This record gives sequence, structure tokens and C-alpha cells, in this order.
Amino acid sequence: MPDPPPGAVPATRDGLRQIAVLARQWWNDPVDHLWSRAFLHARSLTTVVRVAISAFAAMLALSAIAVMWSPSGPGSGPIRIANITCALLAMFWMLRWILRPWPNQRTSVTFVLSADAGICLASTLDADPMAGLCGVLMLLVPGLYVTFFHGPALVVAHVAICLVAVVVVLTPVALGPDADPALTVAKGATAVMVLVVIPTMTHIGLWLLRADAAASLVDPLTGLLNRRGFTTQMSRLMVASQGTVSDHLAVVVYDLDNFKRVNDTYGHDAGDLVLRRATQCVDQQLPLSAIHARLGGEEFAVAAARPPTEVRALAEAVRLAVQMSDGHTPVTASVGVTSTPISGIDSTDLEVRVIEWLRDADRAMYRSKRSGGNAVGVDG
Repeated sequence: MPDPPPGAVPATRDGLRQIAVLARQWWNDPVDHLWSRAFLHARSLTTVVRVAISAFAAMLALSAIAVMWSPSGPGSGPIRIANITCALLAMFWMLRWILRPWPNQRTSVTFVLSADAGICLASTLDADPMAGLCGVLMLLVPGLYVTFFHGPALVVAHVAICLVAVVVVLTPVALGPDADPALTVAKGATAVMVLVVIPTMTHIGLWLLRADAAASLVDPLTGLLNRRGFTTQMSRLMVASQGTVSDHLAVVVYDLDNFKRVNDTYGHDAGDLVLRRATQCVDQQLPLSAIHARLGGEEFAVAAARPPTEVRALAEAVRLAVQMSDGHTPVTASVGVTSTPISGIDSTDLEVRVIEWLRDADRAMYRSKRSGGNAVGVDG
């Protein structure tokens, strides 16, 4: 047997090592459950997707009911009861998706697991293994839902359920009186490709695209969002704020006072350090759901869901955080803030509204700067 070409084995090892690193990064990456929902919200597609999911649940209910009239359908009483239970469960989720808002994460996980359980139960009870395998293939739909709206842990759990269902359904084909191992391998490989490979690879691909898109929205110096990222993430904030007690949005713009003097006196490296230090101090004072961005130069913006009574307090917290930032080059900030109701904002004109909010907060900020700086101005 000829020796492998020089470098072939190390190249193979490097490839496997890169795959292992990629898989570890995919598994450990924090899941932003609001990203996909914000994507749909920004494009006015939320209702369309809810109707589509409801239609899928309706088809599951119809399938579970129709099979009971088939000669190969469930025959015994307990099996028929199980089939009726699956139909009722599907009808419940059909109504839930139509009549109620988008579910929170816990309810969404419950939806996925109950859909998996219902499909698996109805498919494994089918007297015809091939008909049961067709039913198992319907697990692709909740698999795609998981791919778009959940993280790798639920993807792996869903894939494991799919593998168990395929094994259970094809066991009679492999070990029954008319055993056909070749058919078992052929159908099993097809099912694994559809139910395991496609959702997993799609999830990894979306993760890579999302990570690359996120990198383009970040300011490289401070690690904050840039102006485009601020506008993009505003949809996420709107989605997160729905149904909360904070029905108003506070938009804060702050500009470091006399920053040109810092650069001229201490140099641009010191100026960059001041920017990073000041924004880090501001970050520590913001709620976790707040959006913090660098608009350009020494001007920054913050957006957070806050009731009108707490808007000025948020702006004061930003001002004090900048003033109290440590270092040999002390700096202050002029701050402007505006407030607007969250309800009734149409996602189609969100970008225009963000420009308006920033303009209003910017106007209030310049009033503070003209009055001597290190102050807060409230729009209106």
C-alpha cells in the first residue's frame, strides 16, 4: 500500500481540528433569542410566520384525524385515544399561534417538544412502517423552527428525538418477518439526511452568517454598536419591550465635552483610551436590555425601555458615569434625552423614527453643551 502524500495526514488533522473548534464555538456561543424575532418584526413578517406555524399545526391535527379512517390506521382503543390526543394537542397549538402573541422562550420550547412528541407518537403507532416513516419526516418542520428561533442545545435535543423515532419506526422493517436490511439502510439514511443533517447544518450556517453580520454592526474601537447597528438593534429592543411595564422608549445622546483638547494635549492614543474608559463606565450603569452605540467621533447614544418618570434619571446616570470615569484625563459629557411611546410604532418606518429620535435627543444635548456642558437636557 503506497504511503500517503507528504503533508496529507497533518492537513487532515488540521481540518478535523478546525471542525472541532468551529463546533465548540457554535455550542458555546450565547443565544440571542430575540434576533430572529426582531428580523421578522423589522420586515413586518411576524404575522405571516405565526399564520404559517398555525397552518402546520392544523395540518398535523387533520392528519391525525384522517388516519383514523384508514384501514392501516390505529385499530385498538388505546391507540385511537392516543391519536385523538395528538389531534387535540395540535389544535391547541393552532389556536395558540393565531389568538395569542408570539410565545416567550419557555412556551416556545414547550411547543417544540410537544410537536415532536405528537408527531413521534402518531408515527410510531402507524401499522405500516413506511407510512410511519412519512409521518416521522414531518419532524423537519419543528426542526426548521428550532433552527431559526432557538440555540444549539434544543437543536441537539430535537435531532436526538428524530433519531430515536427513525429507529423505532424502521425496526420492524429490519427485524420483522419480512426483514429487508437494505431497505432499512436506504430509508434510514434518507431520514437522517432530512431530519438531522439539514437542520443542524442550516443552524450552523445561520449562526456563521449572523456572527458575520453582527461584526459589521460593531465599532472596533469601543466594542459598542455603530450607527447602523443602533438602528438594527432597535427592532430587537421593540420586540423585547412588548408586554412589559415599560411602555415608553428613552433615547439618550451624549457627547464628550472638549474632547478635541484631550487629543491635542495628550495624543490620540490617550483620546482612544478615554473613549473606551468612559463608555465602559456608562455600560455599567445601563440596564441589560439597553442599546449602547457610538454614533461617530465622541458622540454616543443609548436606548432603553423606560417609563417617562425615569427618563431623566437614566440620562443623569449616563452623565455621572462619564464624569466619574477614572484616569489622568478627566472628561465630562453633555447629555440630551427624549421619550416616546413604544406602542403603535410601525416596523416599516422604524428607521425613519430612529432618525427622528436621535435628532430630538441631539437637539437637547446641544442645549446642554451651549449652557456649559456636563448637564442634561430633556427634549420638549
